[in-house]
Formats: sequence, structure tokens, C-alpha cells
Amino acid sequence: MDVIAHRGASAERPENTLAAFERALAIGVDGIETDVLLTKEGRLVARHDDLIEAVGGRHDVRELTFSELQEIDVGDGQRIPPIEMVLERLAGRCPLVLDVKCSGVAPVLAGLLKVLGIAAGVHVASFLHQELTQMGRLAPGVARSLTFPGSGRPARLS
Repeated sequence: MDVIAHRGASAERPENTLAAFERALAIGVDGIETDVLLTKEGRLVARHDDLIEAVGGRHDVRELTFSELQEIDVGDGQRIPPIEMVLERLAGRCPLVLDVKCSGVAPVLAGLLKVLGIAAGVHVASFLHQELTQMGRLAPGVARSLTFPGSGRPARLS
């Protein structure tokens, strides 16, 4: 059975950060799952929740630019990493599950995977059927699965 670190080693490091991903690999997981959101200008970042509680109040990831996001400490001095950095650091080291959390991710993600030459070892999951359908058209070599709300169990699409 493969052990997939949900949001990295999120019990030990701030979730969905490079520190959490590196710690997960250090303790011997087989793969890593991270969530994907879009920033205001359409950049992909590793983040589960839209809202961030930080000094100065609540911030919505999708209403901030990537530069603005980098000013927010999500714990232990960590910042929200861009997905391209996550892919560059982890691709080839372990399988990656990218859980798409909002609409509009598929074309950006498919383009990024193409530019980086990464398809093997990447699996895209989401509860957003339209995003997965679009990923299938734009990046047919990438494995996909549909997550059903409440079940916690994905259904494989390809």
C-alpha cells in the first residue's frame, strides 16, 4: 500500500508548504498530495483553503496577487509556494496528487505541465468534473480522478 502525505507532513509542518513536502519525503512517504488554487492574476499555488487568517485579518487567496501572498507567513516562516516550484522540487522524486480546488485551473496547469515536460507521476484529482474533463483534453497523459463530496473516495477517470 502506498502512503500519500496529505498536504505534506501537515502534522509536523505548515500544510502545503515546501517544508511539509520535504519533511514528508524525509520520513519515507511514497507520494505527496497538495491542493491547487489560483491567485488573482491566475498563478497556481499550493493551498487548500481560500481564506487565510493572518495578521491584518482574513485574506482570500483568489483576491490576492502572488506577490501579496508571499507577504503572508503561514507558519514557521513558510510561504504559500507556487505550483511550478512544487513540481520542480518534487517531480521525479515521488508521485504527486494535485487536488484542484477551483475553476480555471485546468488550462493553466496543463500548460505548466507541458512547459516543464511533466506528466508521468502526476495525478490530478478534483470534485470539479469540468476541470477534470478539460484536463483530459489538454493533458491526456495525466491521470485524473473525480472526488465525490462526502465520500472521501476518488473514482478513476483514466
